[in-house]
Amino acid sequence: MKKVYQYRYYGENENKNTEGMSLDSLASGAAFSSKMPILQLGVQSLPGTKFYINNGINPVIVGSIGSISIDFSNGGEIEKSYGE
Repeated sequence: MKKVYQYRYYGENENKNTEGMSLDSLASGAAFSSKMPILQLGVQSLPGTKFYINNGINPVIVGSIGSISIDFSNGGEIEKSYGE
């Protein structure tokens, strides 16, 4: 059964952030550790934002429209994620 989660991060000390969300938890991947594996991911952010999947050496970069969607329903999964 698929479950959908939405996380919001507006910056440190913002009361609009998802509870417990911090820059450190996003950068380390700890924010998502209880939800692994991730089979589908959508990110909305500033264009040029970089993040890494599964300890990869090459970053995923959010494009000029400010969003990216990754679907692993045909195979694969995210086991670890961290950003910069």
